[in-house]
Amino acid sequence: MLIAGFTTLSFSREGALDDPAWHPTIEAGGVGEIRVGVVDSMVSTLNPHLFTEEIDFMTIWPCYSTLLMYDVDANLIGDLADSWEVNASGTGWHVTLASNAYFISRIDPTDLSHPVTANDVIFSYWTAQNNSGSALFRYLDVNGSPLIASMWAPTDDELYINTSTPYAPIMRAFAMIPIIPEYVWSSVNPMTYQNLPPVGSGPFYYALTTSPLAYVELRRNPIWHQETNRGWTINVDKLVYLYYGDAGNAWQDLNKTDPQIDIVLDVPKANFLNDTSGNPNVTGWGHDSGFVYEFGLNQMADETRIALDGQYSSGTSNQLLLDPVVKLAMAMAVDKQTFVDDVLDGLGEVATSLISDSSHWHYEEPSPVTFDPLAARDLLVANGWAYDKDGNPATPTTVPLYKKGDLNGTVYHPLSFRMYSLLPDLEWLHGVNLITQDMATAGILLRGDEETEPPRFMHILQLATLWYYADFDCYLWSYDFSPIVDPSTEMMDVMTTMSIDDGMSGLYWSNESFDQVYNASLGALDLSTRQDLVDQLQGLAYDDMGSQPVAYRERLFAANEAYWTNYGNWTEQFMLIPTYGAPWLYMQVRPPDTNPPSANAGEDLFVMGGVNVTLDGTGSTDDFGIVNYVWNFTYDGTEVVLTGMVTSFAFWIEGVYNITLNVTDAAGNHDTDTVLVTVSGMIPELGIPSLIVLGLAAVIVLFVRLRRRTRPD
Repeated sequence: MLIAGFTTLSFSREGALDDPAWHPTIEAGGVGEIRVGVVDSMVSTLNPHLFTEEIDFMTIWPCYSTLLMYDVDANLIGDLADSWEVNASGTGWHVTLASNAYFISRIDPTDLSHPVTANDVIFSYWTAQNNSGSALFRYLDVNGSPLIASMWAPTDDELYINTSTPYAPIMRAFAMIPIIPEYVWSSVNPMTYQNLPPVGSGPFYYALTTSPLAYVELRRNPIWHQETNRGWTINVDKLVYLYYGDAGNAWQDLNKTDPQIDIVLDVPKANFLNDTSGNPNVTGWGHDSGFVYEFGLNQMADETRIALDGQYSSGTSNQLLLDPVVKLAMAMAVDKQTFVDDVLDGLGEVATSLISDSSHWHYEEPSPVTFDPLAARDLLVANGWAYDKDGNPATPTTVPLYKKGDLNGTVYHPLSFRMYSLLPDLEWLHGVNLITQDMATAGILLRGDEETEPPRFMHILQLATLWYYADFDCYLWSYDFSPIVDPSTEMMDVMTTMSIDDGMSGLYWSNESFDQVYNASLGALDLSTRQDLVDQLQGLAYDDMGSQPVAYRERLFAANEAYWTNYGNWTEQFMLIPTYGAPWLYMQVRPPDTNPPSANAGEDLFVMGGVNVTLDGTGSTDDFGIVNYVWNFTYDGTEVVLTGMVTSFAFWIEGVYNITLNVTDAAGNHDTDTVLVTVSGMIPELGIPSLIVLGLAAVIVLFVRLRRRTRPD
């Protein structure tokens, strides 16, 4: 979703427009400073092995290079890697590196004495794999075993990586593991190193002399290898993150007459929806960042609980939730579209998979369950849940429904389940109420610990404790899977049997077919083959219906064009969003374009009539580029309009033509120039009969000449 024109809030900052450290000014290689408002999150570390927060990632990763990176459309391309290939067995990788990448820091950002070499890559990967406490360890761990078996570098610009097994998620490792300098890190403990300042080869470097708190400053790397290798240019000199404890304050600072920040991450929903009328400089975007609401049904079988024992022995769950009829009926009683419309105020999409629809790996369920709680009740009644608690035939309003024994008439198996969710803000409260009401229509009671209690809302640590012991029936909770993470190891793994053993399962579901497809997806290096397997995983999870994804919630962002323009469309190209730590936004933003282009229609022309005249505007210039060329003139009493930088026209009428070229840039600035075309004399216009006569004459002349050549002397 994109919304333009937020309301201006009339505040000012004394002298802001005259502050050279804030107002963008043209400098060599970059343009001024861009400020990003970050809500309720401060940097906790500069060490990539210890990062836990999004703001940590946003601060650390722009300072480093990785072997691969995600382009603006979230496709993998080379960063340090010029080329990469895998052998036929899928276990041997050959990578060649850019030869002009250098490690720098704020101490000397133009220092060329420390080139990035293949040995630095090898060191970085061993460090990640050999430290199980590292945040990067998971990228090189295969079910508890190390992925990399050996690595070596025949030259500084070339390396080989042998893996223990074919492993498709290694591509995610190539894009995520930052290449750190061996000469710095080999003498420190990577799990305690402060890393101040970070020394890397990315598009920015860390510019502060102290650890960050509420203020982070990154500066443009003046010797970034991609400027030479690909012609990429970072258009900002300074990237600043400012901490805000309150999203409303960040919104106000964005909307001031002289805005204090250029970008806000996490705009308050009320502002996003309602403040849309007065400020043409502010644009907002909604992005499906991977946040999915899940209505989850505990799938822990009693025999599994007994076998696992340990932490699970003190928990319980209702075994009716394993019944396919009950799961189908509950799926039929979840009104996903109303959840999006009413709970999320339209800022989201209906979900059918844990993998968000902004991910390349998303699979859209072709035959989703239709919301129909009355049909769900009919289904349950038809399968024996046809009685109330007293054994009487159920009415259309009986909640919960019971079964009844044929011999003794005892009622049993009430459709009554403990339901939990997070301490309510309006979305969680509204969402649980909506689902609870629709379940009641179907004859299913969602309650608290006791029959008469409503569903319980708990602090996240309390809810996590119940999940840890598998001590719940149902929950409305959420996953937050970034759309660029690996679809198997970072998304669908929560549905595997292995995740139960690891204590990471979402619903304690165990399915042999799912596990087999999951394991196959890990070794599928062919993209189309892997996509098919990931699609199967999503289909299997949907068909089981223990996990019922409800909705994808949009994350809300906004930017002010007072000092920077050309932000792009973050809904369509989410890699422009600063949270992804990519350089694309800073390569395309620019100061507002107030300078008009310079039109050049070319030299005056003198031509004969009937000749195609070329009109050439290639001499026109603009500081950011011309997007439109329009040529106007009057011919034979009619206005003629031509478009294009170069175009042509045939003049059959003598005269002097005053032709105007109007050029326009992307900001709407324009300029005009004129060229005079003087037409005199005419090439005769010959009809078909005349052409036939001329053709016959030419044949006769040719025949006569040939006879003269062949006449004997």
